[in-house]
Amino acid sequence: MPKVIGHTPPWLSHPSPGGRIFSDPEAQSPASPSKRHSRKPTDGETSAAACSAAQRTIAYRGSEIFTVVGNKIRWADLARVKDEWEGQGHSRPGHSDKSGHQPEKRAYRTFKTPVYYQITNLTVSPSGHFLAISTEHTVHVAVLPDSSRLHDSDHSEIKLRTHHVGPTTHVIPEAALAAVLWHPLAASSASTDCLVTVSTEAAVRVWEFDHTDRWSVERPALAIDLRRLADGTSSDQDFEPSGFGKSRGFSADTFDMEAAAACFGGRGAEHEDPWAATSLWITMTNGDVYALCPLLPSRWKPTSMTIPALTTSAVAKKASMSPEDVEPDEKRAAEQRYEWVQELDNETLDSDDSTLLRPSILSAIPRLQGPFELPVDETSDDSEISDILVIPANLDEEDLFSGEDDYEILGSAKSLPFSIICLATTTHQLHVMIELEGVTGQWLPKKGKNHFSSPTWKAGEFVLLETISLGEETEVATCPMAINPDPTNPYLFFVTTGSGVWSISLEDWASRVAFEVTDEDSDTIDPGLQSRLKLACQGPICVSKELIPSQQLGSSTQASLSTAVFIEDINLGSLLLASSDGRAIAAQLDQTPFRASQMLTNEPSFSTSAASPFRASQSLMQVLQTEVEPMNHTPPTRAPYAPPQIFYHDQMAALDHVKSRVPPQRRSMLTENPLRLSPACLDVMTLAHRTFSHQTSVVETAAAELFRRCERLRQELGDQVKQMAELAERLNRLGPGSDYQEKVQTSNKSDVPHSEKLNDRIEAAKSRQKELYSRYERLRRKAGQVGHAKQELSIKEKAWVDEVDSLAVHVGIESEAPDQDTSKQGGDTALTSRLTAAKSLIDDLMAEAKRVKDQTNTETENKDDQQNTPDGKLRTSLGGSGNMSRFQRRKIQEVMEMVEREAAVIEAVQGRLSRLSV
Repeated sequence: MPKVIGHTPPWLSHPSPGGRIFSDPEAQSPASPSKRHSRKPTDGETSAAACSAAQRTIAYRGSEIFTVVGNKIRWADLARVKDEWEGQGHSRPGHSDKSGHQPEKRAYRTFKTPVYYQITNLTVSPSGHFLAISTEHTVHVAVLPDSSRLHDSDHSEIKLRTHHVGPTTHVIPEAALAAVLWHPLAASSASTDCLVTVSTEAAVRVWEFDHTDRWSVERPALAIDLRRLADGTSSDQDFEPSGFGKSRGFSADTFDMEAAAACFGGRGAEHEDPWAATSLWITMTNGDVYALCPLLPSRWKPTSMTIPALTTSAVAKKASMSPEDVEPDEKRAAEQRYEWVQELDNETLDSDDSTLLRPSILSAIPRLQGPFELPVDETSDDSEISDILVIPANLDEEDLFSGEDDYEILGSAKSLPFSIICLATTTHQLHVMIELEGVTGQWLPKKGKNHFSSPTWKAGEFVLLETISLGEETEVATCPMAINPDPTNPYLFFVTTGSGVWSISLEDWASRVAFEVTDEDSDTIDPGLQSRLKLACQGPICVSKELIPSQQLGSSTQASLSTAVFIEDINLGSLLLASSDGRAIAAQLDQTPFRASQMLTNEPSFSTSAASPFRASQSLMQVLQTEVEPMNHTPPTRAPYAPPQIFYHDQMAALDHVKSRVPPQRRSMLTENPLRLSPACLDVMTLAHRTFSHQTSVVETAAAELFRRCERLRQELGDQVKQMAELAERLNRLGPGSDYQEKVQTSNKSDVPHSEKLNDRIEAAKSRQKELYSRYERLRRKAGQVGHAKQELSIKEKAWVDEVDSLAVHVGIESEAPDQDTSKQGGDTALTSRLTAAKSLIDDLMAEAKRVKDQTNTETENKDDQQNTPDGKLRTSLGGSGNMSRFQRRKIQEVMEMVEREAAVIEAVQGRLSRLSV
């Protein structure tokens, strides 16, 4: 889903030269005098007829745009406009030169065309050489000059060479136009192309245009009346629409088959289904959808994959049909396709040119397929269909390249093998449906001698995926929606309503479903496929987002929004452009995350295990849900305020209009003579009042809105200044530590400024950070040295290892033996014997200690029997008894130390025995 990174750029807004592309006033042409347009709406009212069809008044060719202003076509190169605006130093919106005003310079050129009525549709051919200019009834094809000529410094008006398509066919009394399309497979050149027009009376005309031959635009090369073709039984019948001025009888198809819109089923890309670009889809106002396949000009240019794909599908279909189970009509259709493709294949082999002729073995007019059954409740509302978009199915390359060695190189990414049909209604609802059977070439049978029965055809059926509502319910229902596809991604398109532009994305849903329905292991039947498809369809199918909201359109409800076009250029980026009320309305998009995750046709397929499709589906969903880390873009601000265009209009134009309507003699009477009360003077005053009252009312409304905007801006600026002042005060009050009150009280007495204190705190924090980082580096290097391979032990480490080994031998832990159970049993026996010896030693030592203690007590009691000797020393009755006492005390001390050591050894042995579960 694209993201909005900005609104209307400043180089497309006033007062830049690019803002004048849509705003410079031009003379308005009258509306077509049809049944729907009985009169031209005034400036002060909103006409429903003005919104009866989508206004596609912007077309593009690369970075060049063609737009309608008044009834003249303007050309501008947006890339050049942007470069010139930036080259003048306007790096910011609202920048001006030193004199206070911006230089006047025209950024556009005007085309002069002989179109009388109001232009409603502009379409540039795929080759870029022609421009289709459409009104409500008429079509003109203009030959576009080369871009180098348009980039000249001369900004004078250019007169285009224009051809009126069907001057006796598309005329005012006839039916209005429903669609004007360029054929995607036309053999276009600098002088030739193919144009397809569809009128509201369900008439399809193919114009093979050649600007060197005026007769090519006089009569269509192929004309089909769908009302007659729907009841046709043979290809030999006349299906040409009734000519100009011929009376038409009443028919129910007059109301049931009123065409609303049309589109081709493909764009002529390599990866599309071969029948997609040859199929013309037509939708009626009541919701019926029809298809014409194949609809080709006399000379057409297929892609490199079209002919092989058509041949493969036709041959495979005919070979798989059995005569017993197939109906006659279906068998006849398969044979017709085989004959048609066979002639096409033979022509391809004989011709070296990429341009082919339409096969003549069958009629050039195909059978009308439909109406397709819509799963939409028609009684729910009275809405009408306003536009249609068909997303083509993908080419099945597995069947096309089966048996070839280079299939892995040519294989494309997973995508949907069925078509998606999107219908827009006048009540701002979008129906998204799928067509599973596929549309292939079908023709009516030739009239035979014994042909008495009419062919019976079974109409296809659509499957409704989702119905979404865009916009508000209170909007005018007569303003239809228009669909514009993204030229780079088939599963993304833009919908223009009467109040804004929405983007609709089917990318996520298509990625989930495509992987399940295009499984490589197609020989086995997966029982969980249905459950996984239901799970994939439970979530949101259509992801919608409003890119251009109604707030950008302003408060004016008179002007309608033109259909938005999506321009992607290396100099402009992604730009969604529309116009309303004489000004450009755009949205700058950032599709970088979206482009990174979209399914490209040349991407390799996901390499997953076919034995576990559910796990493969889950892995695919995880890949799709993992978004690319976006860049830090500035969040988009609200749309800038654009002053009403009344401020830029010529205010003297109304006065000139009044003067032009007053007769010359009356004008001199009013301007040269004194003013007198008379009916003539009253008429002039009434006319002036009607003219200037509307102008002053619009100016007053615009001035009031501008005043309210200025007041709002002043209040918001005051709030912002207040918030910044509070934030600055909080920053100034920051200080180290928690003693905030003391620092506030002593801030005036301190000689050190507050900024220096903050700088000291920052420097201290930086020094602490450096110290921590250095400690971390030392620890990291030391930890990296631990356990380093092939590093010798030091002398202390070797001595410590020897000591541990000797202690292990004394404790009873032997070295590792081959038999671990035997070593464990021997170790346990040694520990048990040592424990028994230690206990017996403890008993002996305790008995000895008790005996020594009793003897010591006895000696203490015999102190009274001691005698004094002549040398003054105290001696006992036994000789040498004093020396015996010191010796005994030393022995007792040694015994107690030995007891403590043995107790420690016993405790260690008991712990080891408990661990060994002895």
